Amino acid sequence: MTSLPRRQSLLLRIARIVLRTRGVKRALSSPGLAEIDRLRNVAAGPAQPRARVARAFEIERIDDGGLAVFRMAPRSGATRNTLVYLPGGGYINPMVAEHWDLIAALVTRTGATVYVPQYALAPAGTADTEIPRIARFLAKLATDIPDPARLWLAGDSAGGGLATAAAIHLRQIGGPALQHLVLFSPWLDVELANPAIRAFARRDPSLAVPGLRYAGKLWAGDRATSSPLVSPVHADLSLLPPTTLVIGTSDIFLPDSRKFAAMAREAGADIEFIEVNGGFHVFVGAPFIPESRATLDLIAAQLTG
Repeated sequence: MTSLPRRQSLLLRIARIVLRTRGVKRALSSPGLAEIDRLRNVAAGPAQPRARVARAFEIERIDDGGLAVFRMAPRSGATRNTLVYLPGGGYINPMVAEHWDLIAALVTRTGATVYVPQYALAPAGTADTEIPRIARFLAKLATDIPDPARLWLAGDSAGGGLATAAAIHLRQIGGPALQHLVLFSPWLDVELANPAIRAFARRDPSLAVPGLRYAGKLWAGDRATSSPLVSPVHADLSLLPPTTLVIGTSDIFLPDSRKFAAMAREAGADIEFIEVNGGFHVFVGAPFIPESRATLDLIAAQLTG
């Protein structure tokens, strides 16, 4: 397997500085600003893949019983691997161009065909509506793909929280087994009640607690924010499929990810926890950074080995 760099690269340090200038942290600094940002982003819609990504891969939009899904596959050299990817965005914002870059990096390394469901965003979509919908999609997809034993599920940030909840729900309803679950900087507790988060909130260049808690309440809908369906850190973690969790040390979600990994091991789950020095929130979405390349190489080796 690929070894992760021990020392922070110059590109990683520069990227953290640039992130602080992009205004995301300010937009999450209060519920009001988070709502203004949500309305603007929803009006703009999900980002299209960059031209170089669109040229390099086959990309189509399909409809699966009212669920819009992007399908992305290699133009040549496709394998029997299938990945369902759930993009983050705090449950309230559509996917961004960096999601396409990350998905392209995964396709390049694994030869997988990737399906990207456009789940309904809060407040229109909630944990109650979208987790069963994703579970149904996974169950149906398992009957359609060449090799159901090579079905993976992945997600980042809120998409990682959704992927975790959906994987556990799928197991609870007797759905098909997932070969692997990959979580990039997952949002596992929308309450953000862990007292250790305060120190990481200052360190994180892009996330802030007030706006996140606001978005988490919208996603919870009529449920308590502590519900396992909303905050899977409270779920029965013995039901996890084999899981890899990746997070950086400059990420507000690190304390809950550490807690989740420890609890999953105690529950008997097969989980690998990868903590990257200096990594910011979903740093793998910038595949040009050495730490991101090394991490993606490692995960691809796990999945295809």
